[in-house]
Amino acid sequence: QRELGETMAIDHSILVTMLNPLEADGLIERKRSGTDRRRHVVTVTPAASAASPTRRKRNAKPRTRCSPARPSSSAINSESC
Repeated sequence: QRELGETMAIDHSILVTMLNPLEADGLIERKRSGTDRRRHVVTVTPAASAASPTRRKRNAKPRTRCSPARPSSSAINSESC
């Protein structure tokens, strides 16, 4: 948890207030380290992975971009969206 705070450049007290709701929602788990009981290991849960924007974006259907047809000098674009 300390390393996460340092990486994010966030004070420990602020990080705790950010992690508490994530843990309550089941998106992360905090467990005491097996080697140092003062340390907590923060782990992302499968529920958080499934809810991540990256995963939603990867599973989303591709979007089609439509733009108004522009008549050209030789022909009129007749594609529709």
